[in-house]
Amino acid sequence: MFLKESMSHLSDIYEIGVSLEEEYPSIDWGSRDNKKIDNLMMARMLDGDLPINYNFFNSLNIDISSDNRFDVLDVSVRLLVSSKAKNYIESFSIPNLEFVLTRVNNTEFYNLIVKNVVDCLDKQNSEIAYFRSNPTKIKRIKRYKFNKQNLNSPSIFRLPEVKFPIFVTEDIKNSFEVSDLVGFRFTNYENPPSGALLV
Repeated sequence: MFLKESMSHLSDIYEIGVSLEEEYPSIDWGSRDNKKIDNLMMARMLDGDLPINYNFFNSLNIDISSDNRFDVLDVSVRLLVSSKAKNYIESFSIPNLEFVLTRVNNTEFYNLIVKNVVDCLDKQNSEIAYFRSNPTKIKRIKRYKFNKQNLNSPSIFRLPEVKFPIFVTEDIKNSFEVSDLVGFRFTNYENPPSGALLV
């Protein structure tokens, strides 16, 4: 879909997340069916803290009580995407992405695992809080600045310093916004809107 090029021309970087609209579907882990799911173990496998048990994911069926159409769900900041969204993301030919099959309302959905880790955080110009007990360990990044020359475009990536959020280059954000995929939200992390909650 896109030719890869250097990001030295200073394009914006966005977090890719899920709609915050009140009517947009979300997972109720306390519901009768969902409370049987070990979502803590699920998160640890998606984060790479435990090996992925594909049988575990393939046997899941997450229940969503909504008649609204959706292409993405939030699983504790991790993204669960529809088959349509998976195919759309794959069209960018971005390396180091994995899609782990599970089901939502008996329909195929995929856990998006981003293994594309890019060392591009501009620590000098970012606003970073460190742990007092370990001044080299990042507690929170309050404002992000990126060394964009380290990035290719298009790109979906994470930073080595933090597991979340998942970032995308502006061309991907623009492409999603003119697609018919439902439920994706993009936040500019270098110039966040007033009141935006950064992960």
